[in-house]
Amino acid sequence: MRESREPTSCLVVGNYCHDVLMKDGIVLAESLGGAASFISAVLDGVSIPSTLITKVGSDFSYSVTHPPLVSPSSRTTLFHAHFSSQIQRHDRVLKRALIRVFDPADGTVSLVHLRDSGFDHLLRRIGFLKASSEEALYIDVEEAKKECCVVVTNGKDGCTVYHGNVEQQIAPFPAVQVDPTGAGDSFLGGLVVGVAHGLAVPDAALLGNFFGSLTVGQVGLPKFDLRLLQAVKDELQRKRLNKFGCHESQNNKLVFVKPPDHEEFRTALVAAKASPAVPIQQCHRELPSSPRVAEHHNHLICSGEQNLLLGNACEEPIKSGDGIPDQAL
Repeated sequence: MRESREPTSCLVVGNYCHDVLMKDGIVLAESLGGAASFISAVLDGVSIPSTLITKVGSDFSYSVTHPPLVSPSSRTTLFHAHFSSQIQRHDRVLKRALIRVFDPADGTVSLVHLRDSGFDHLLRRIGFLKASSEEALYIDVEEAKKECCVVVTNGKDGCTVYHGNVEQQIAPFPAVQVDPTGAGDSFLGGLVVGVAHGLAVPDAALLGNFFGSLTVGQVGLPKFDLRLLQAVKDELQRKRLNKFGCHESQNNKLVFVKPPDHEEFRTALVAAKASPAVPIQQCHRELPSSPRVAEHHNHLICSGEQNLLLGNACEEPIKSGDGIPDQAL
């Protein structure tokens, strides 16, 4: 058996922002947000070395493991997610796209198709393109998969991996959805962890589904259970030892076929998620003191009752009109 190497170090380029979740005009939670925070939380949780590049304003006051660059003349981006108890669960909508354009006058978000964004020519230079099922509408997946691996997340239905002529469905994980914010970013973090550990792409995507399901079960930036993280690390080590002891690891090429133990891997992750939790540190509020100017206004419409939450803490699920928690996988 050949000796396994350490996982690849990662570079994360993205944004920190201040997330504000509101329902019917009442603040439910305020928390550190932005793609960079969710992705780095996953990487740090499983001890993947990483460097993060992000920029914030002078009003940024969160304590973070990866300090951002500070622009003295700017304010930190503010993200608003608006909930409404008047709309039924099946009507919940989060308007987003892979490429967004902001009106400089009022900050209105417009959606742009990838072919009209000026970035489509970069597809041949990247290994993976991740998009939600809503974002995939703004991508020609059939063309994009000829240039790179396209991974489309489908919420409670898991995700689909497209590469060349290969199309594979990757199973989801059960979860009670509390807050969908950042789930796609946590998925991406899990996918990157898998790739960095040399897993086959279907296994890496499965790990993405796993971390996405953990994130929707908490309000704001997730706090991962320590025992769960150790179980994931142990399973990754087992997978790495198995891989480096067989021929499929030759040349460290990406493998797009599900390995024989794919279902065993999923079973182990399900067991890790169901194991007794190590108490998570009590959430606390650490909010910038001055107002923000740059704002992202994404309107997320959902249903049900929710206790008032004033801090980035775990809370009750947002319930539908029939009192049943929204299910996300």
